[in-house]
Amino acid sequence: LFVIFFLPYLSFGQTSDQYVNSGNEKSAQKNYKGAIAEFTKAIELNDKNVKAYLYRGGAYSNINEYKAAVDDYTKVIAFEPGNARAYYYRANENNNLKAYKSAIDDFTRAIELGLRNADIYHYRANSKENIGDYAGAVQDFTSAIEFTRGNPELYEYRGVAKANLNDNKGAILDYNIAIKLNPGNADLYFYRANEKGNVADYEGALADYNSTIKLNPRNAEAVFYRGNIKADLRDYKGAIEDFKKAIGMNPNFPNLYYYLAKAAGNTEDNKTAIEYFDKAIALNPANAELYLYRGISKTKLDDKQAAIADFNKAIQLSPRLSEAFQYRADVKMAFKDYPGAL
Repeated sequence: LFVIFFLPYLSFGQTSDQYVNSGNEKSAQKNYKGAIAEFTKAIELNDKNVKAYLYRGGAYSNINEYKAAVDDYTKVIAFEPGNARAYYYRANENNNLKAYKSAIDDFTRAIELGLRNADIYHYRANSKENIGDYAGAVQDFTSAIEFTRGNPELYEYRGVAKANLNDNKGAILDYNIAIKLNPGNADLYFYRANEKGNVADYEGALADYNSTIKLNPRNAEAVFYRGNIKADLRDYKGAIEDFKKAIGMNPNFPNLYYYLAKAAGNTEDNKTAIEYFDKAIALNPANAELYLYRGISKTKLDDKQAAIADFNKAIQLSPRLSEAFQYRADVKMAFKDYPGAL
């Protein structure tokens, strides 16, 4: 007699930690959705597995599920309120969600718990900039620089924060250091040029815009701003050339026809100036100054009636525009319309 004994099938399932290990393997392969599934299984087996929440938060972040990442890091913090890294990671996710004040609070708590490095001060500085706390950002960038003095980006970003505080000279000093560390970065020359223009160092600004354009010929803003600097230096023909180049690179650049018109007017080419003012007005018909300056150009061409019409329109749009009243009075005086000039 042949007897068969049916033994129960024993299944040895994975433990929570084994699912965590499997999730990490999938994360290493950039299979983040697969990793999330494994970490979730780990949590289903052990809802107190801190590593599972921590690593799942990272996986969520990598697929831009920032709210889910915040929730997981919040779980970690509930289990381990002294976990500085969890606050740091949650701060980064809050940054991604544009919850900047929450991010600042988390960065600050991580620092209080002893996590101090260039990155944490750098990222907190970014959050502070995003809420307009430029002074706080400068302080944090300075702290970051103390950890890594050879990073040109930190000087660049601190320079931007100083510029937002109207500390133009301080910004220039930071851009000087950044350029010394990274002389091939076109943006640094551009930013420094802007600040030099703000302190009326027009020759220095011109040199920096030239460097910007040499390194990045497609930077339409640099070409446009160089045109403005040339106008400040009374090189109106050079300004016109740059404004035309900027229009060719970006036809939708705001106010370009206005600047072209003013530069043309400064060369006494009032007919061309009027043509450009016409285009500027077509794009921005509610700008009182455009009518004012077009009226001035028409006055110079002795088209007084048309000039008065433009001054009237400027006054209609901006009743406090004193220049428009003055120019209109001058034209009426030329017509011997003395009562109208009063």
